[in-house]
Amino acid sequence: MAVSSNIDPYEILGVPKDASIDEIKSAYRKLAMKYHPDRNPDDPNAEEKFKRLSEAYEILSNPKKRDIYDRGGVSNFNDFFQQGYDVSDAMSIFEQIFGGLTTANGMWGGGGFGQNMRTQKQSYAQQGESLRIAVDISLEEIYKGVEKTVTVSHFETCSVCGGKGYPHGEKLRKCPQCGGTGRVREVGRSFFGTVQRISTCPTCGGSGSIPTKICTKCKGTGRIRASEKIKVKIPAGIDNGQILRVAGKGNVGIHGGRPGDLLIIIREIAHKKFVRKGNDIYTSYPIKITTAALGGKRKFKNVDGTEIEIEIPAGTQFGDILRLKGKGLPSPGTSRHGNVIIQFIVLVPDKLTRKQKELLKKFAEDEKQPKKSAIENVIRKYGIHN
Repeated sequence: MAVSSNIDPYEILGVPKDASIDEIKSAYRKLAMKYHPDRNPDDPNAEEKFKRLSEAYEILSNPKKRDIYDRGGVSNFNDFFQQGYDVSDAMSIFEQIFGGLTTANGMWGGGGFGQNMRTQKQSYAQQGESLRIAVDISLEEIYKGVEKTVTVSHFETCSVCGGKGYPHGEKLRKCPQCGGTGRVREVGRSFFGTVQRISTCPTCGGSGSIPTKICTKCKGTGRIRASEKIKVKIPAGIDNGQILRVAGKGNVGIHGGRPGDLLIIIREIAHKKFVRKGNDIYTSYPIKITTAALGGKRKFKNVDGTEIEIEIPAGTQFGDILRLKGKGLPSPGTSRHGNVIIQFIVLVPDKLTRKQKELLKKFAEDEKQPKKSAIENVIRKYGIHN
């Protein structure tokens, strides 16, 4: 597939607009070697970068195409490649530049680099896809760790053919459409005339082989859809959004290929009382004005249900916090725990009895004006202004 029209081939290759053909070829050789898919098997973006480099080189190395592009005669790269542009085309350009250069063992760098995709056949067996599933867990479950059972709908090995895709006693034969190469040649016309493209054979899927007879149960794929219940151990302290990998529990491969994995995405359910920040747990604790003034001991129930006796200091102000060290969430794989941070909320009664009013009036007669430092402290905390 051609790149979009707003991408500059000079920018892709990193050359100036007056670059010579030798400079263009040199830039292409360096970048193509760097981003060749065989050298970057773990980079899903390498193939796309490799294709773009080849597109840019094919335009700038062709005097006619380059002149048309420089004069603004083409507004979209699709005009250059009306039949599309895939990695097979990019490999063709790469082969033309590097020719048959090989190392002593006949391969690029000893790792199969340079076995271009126009001639390299795919394996008849193809690896299965990995699957993703979200699991909702509560903060209480995160605190202690939990085992969950999830139901997964995925492809399993066909019980009739054993995953091969063809009945027992049958075998593979050369694909009649591609002659066993796994690729077919297509001839078409583009903006610049006749163009030949090599693409994956639609009959054999690029393997070059097809069975003499296919399995009727799985229709030749070697797999059937089924549901399976899978137990997943979720460790204590796991983060929201973290992904757990269950190897081999995705879709089984086509024609007996290796299975993919099951990816468990953790979604933390919002708690009504506690808020998590990393391994620390935050919560509020309402107290009466008498408790705030006089202090005292109270019971606090942590997220795991355990009761902890806390000491509320005399003179506690609204918004003051108490830190319970080591009572927060565990850090996975270690013996460390976060903290529980309690913020006190002083409750002022909205209704008073006659006796309470009388007592408060007597208290007010002896009450002293708060110190300036105490007032300034409240202002710093909450931004209160006179």
